[in-house]
Amino acid sequence: MKLLERHGPFDRFARVRDRLAETRAAAEARDVLAFHDAGYGAAIGEAEELEQEPELEAAARRRLLAALDEHADRAAEWARVAGLLADMRALDRRGRGLERDARRDGVPVSLLAGASGWREDNRVFAEEARAALDDGELHERGHWRSRPETRAAVGEAEARALERSRAPEEDYRRIREMTRAEMARLADPDADCAFRSRWWNERPLAVGDRLRFRRRAEGPENEAVVVMSGWSGGLHPKDSVTLRWLGSPPGHDVAGKEETIPLEDLSGRGVLVADWSHERLRGMEVDRQRAQAVDGFSPTTSMKRQVSSALLSRPSVRSA
Repeated sequence: MKLLERHGPFDRFARVRDRLAETRAAAEARDVLAFHDAGYGAAIGEAEELEQEPELEAAARRRLLAALDEHADRAAEWARVAGLLADMRALDRRGRGLERDARRDGVPVSLLAGASGWREDNRVFAEEARAALDDGELHERGHWRSRPETRAAVGEAEARALERSRAPEEDYRRIREMTRAEMARLADPDADCAFRSRWWNERPLAVGDRLRFRRRAEGPENEAVVVMSGWSGGLHPKDSVTLRWLGSPPGHDVAGKEETIPLEDLSGRGVLVADWSHERLRGMEVDRQRAQAVDGFSPTTSMKRQVSSALLSRPSVRSA
């Protein structure tokens, strides 16, 4: 060691060693884990730089490496919390963006395309935050004791995420109202509707959909609204749908009358489906009706209940 004292690397080692010891002692005196002390962190930075010195004596290097390895272990433990803080900020930013988009479009947040993914990410975040808050290692190592403000922030973020993981009742109310209004518009014979989507057997039909097609293969086009979408929701070729005609082509007094038509007969008639004002509103209503049909499925059971429940039941927001 006397030979080592004659050159610079040992002098630097001695200064770094002493500074590590002093800053650790100062942190512990405040009941703070040294890892979270700014002075200790600065000393670790000097130790990392010195460890790269090729002329440093092996014994000194081992002592530095022991301190650096311990610091790396504490950093790995805290990285979990740092990741949660980053996720928290990202979720907050996404939430603000969704709220801006919802205000711009005049719709509930739950009707936006990114809402369901955001709510699911909030649910996952809440689970991970709770696991970190209860983590024994973070407690035993002294991380949470040293950073009570961070623990409080994670706890608040957990509560916020839990609340945001569930669609608020106000969203349900507004979506119910929008669905009622949209179905009433589509069922109005005088409404001016755009028909830009073609129906085929792989696309579900919803109660409330407005269709345009030829009632007879050689006849004129007519429009009708779906009042019963069948047990398969218009997906199975052996199913049938019940329509209410909105107009009467020449020689056929059918306006206001209902007719049940096998889906096989609809195929090949070039059926067009009227646009909903919000396509995701239709998607949510399709999901709700299909879930209801599965819950009460029976090929012989009347689906008439869909007409009233489409207007009165709470829509699903899982696909929002």
